[in-house]
Amino acid sequence: MTKGAVHLAAVAALAAWLWVPRPVAAQSERTKAMQEDLLKSIDLADEDFAKLDDDGLTALSLKLAETVSKVAQRPTNAEEARRTPVAVAMWAPAKVVEKDWRQWPLIVGQHTNGWRGWSVRWETNARLVITDLDTGRVISNRLGISDKKRYRTPPASRSGEEPDDFQAATVATGVDLYRIFEEKEAGEPAPHRFAVTVLDYDKKSNTVITEVVKTPPPAATAVETRVRESAGVVEVSGGGMEPGQMRATKARVDVSVALLPEQATPLARGEESGVTLLPAALLVVGLDVSDPLLIRLWTPAHALPGGAVTAAYSLDLGQILAGVPLAGEHQIYVATGGTVLGPVAVEF
Repeated sequence: MTKGAVHLAAVAALAAWLWVPRPVAAQSERTKAMQEDLLKSIDLADEDFAKLDDDGLTALSLKLAETVSKVAQRPTNAEEARRTPVAVAMWAPAKVVEKDWRQWPLIVGQHTNGWRGWSVRWETNARLVITDLDTGRVISNRLGISDKKRYRTPPASRSGEEPDDFQAATVATGVDLYRIFEEKEAGEPAPHRFAVTVLDYDKKSNTVITEVVKTPPPAATAVETRVRESAGVVEVSGGGMEPGQMRATKARVDVSVALLPEQATPLARGEESGVTLLPAALLVVGLDVSDPLLIRLWTPAHALPGGAVTAAYSLDLGQILAGVPLAGEHQIYVATGGTVLGPVAVEF
């Protein structure tokens, strides 16, 4: 595979289907169904990821386009086209041997149309949220995809002439995660387990978990760490929500999460309280903002038998964002272990 941060092979399916008239607060059931259909259409063995080249990505794009043509109803007018759901899906090998890490990509599949592409530019809004499941550390990095044949710097979202409602596109993209770590962390990362999600302003992909292993894998060790709590900005709160739910206003974010053993990160103990703590990250994403806010936090949690973890808490968003100049609509996400909750739209 050609070395680089991003390898793009796109096939435009110039037919009709897809759009939501403006960014919405949460992904609809139709969007989730479209995402599931895309995920089912590609099944790669771990060793096949390293073999993908531009021709392979083009073949995957065509396969995704064929899936969309089967599951999405062709709109008969512009209004129907704008109501058709957009979707982003993601694939990754379950395990990669350390010496082969440089050779394999993550695969991102996207179905969209001209109107969505104009309203929320993929080139400036698509980004990865990566959680190191061995440490709980969360990083965020733009995909940096752009159509260099048309422009060096993509235009701002919702600028220029509005496109044809019926112009649809289905794309498979290869993303070099190793290169992103080199650029973002300024060094070669150690073998770890990673949970990765793609955000596109008010849309998100499924979360994939992949493990970079040595040969043979090292023996596991248990280490208890004591850390300072996120004093004053996090409080324990049930909120009456089911696990996997989140709600947000510009003053407060309520979170309820349940992590399976394979999604969980190591827990810590509070230095003063002794409370069990789980690392998390709050993301505040603005349209076309190249480096959105990412605030790392320690949140109260409960360890369950077998390795699962639950957490229910509230964030004082007013205090966390005190002094930060925000205006207009932003999307709120919370990344914890192998899951990303959100988006929830909040007007500042």
